[in-house]
Amino acid sequence: MKWKPKTGDDFTAKEGDYILRAEQMDKKIWWWEVYYKNKPIMGHCHYQPKTEEQAKAFAEMVYLAHKMALTQTKQ
Repeated sequence: MKWKPKTGDDFTAKEGDYILRAEQMDKKIWWWEVYYKNKPIMGHCHYQPKTEEQAKAFAEMVYLAHKMALTQTKQ
């Protein structure tokens, strides 16, 4: 997935109807979210990664799981 910097510590990735975000909130806390059709999938998440890579990985896993679940329900 191609991530683009929105600002220095705020990143987004877009894929179809999905937008993934990762942002550093504190020195050791990153926030992340996945949006589908502009609505958050997870809402406030309790998983607070400590690195940029972890935040992006969580977002990508949720994106893939959601996309897979939508594919399964359409079959």
